[in-house]
Amino acid sequence: MKTLLNKQLPKKTLQDIFKDITRTLPKHVYFKEDLGTGQKSLFAVLKCLANQFEECGYVQGMGFVSGMLMTHVTPEDCFCMVNCFYLRPDYNVKPLYMKGMPGLEVCFYILLSLMKKYMPKLLKKMIEVGFMP
Repeated sequence: MKTLLNKQLPKKTLQDIFKDITRTLPKHVYFKEDLGTGQKSLFAVLKCLANQFEECGYVQGMGFVSGMLMTHVTPEDCFCMVNCFYLRPDYNVKPLYMKGMPGLEVCFYILLSLMKKYMPKLLKKMIEVGFMP
């Protein structure tokens, strides 16, 4: 993790990460202090993840997943866990974070298909009021 932490990232990516750490679980005791231990640790984890996954870089959703994990495990363990989520093909998380988020489109398709089959009245009402699942 230390090698990834020392590796440079584009300025825009660093700005995006810095902006998001203040928005990630801001009322949680571990993250609420500006530039406190929690926010610094989260920044380090997200910078390492952005360097580790060069094909997608940093994606906003990484902050919330990492932040939630860090409320239960060390930053190092969090980094390892997110790596497992991302790299294991049977979890199929990688497409959720890639540019264009092709995995998210698949998830929406599955959700709509299941709602159409099992909850058609709810789906119809949601569409009527302009709330697309």
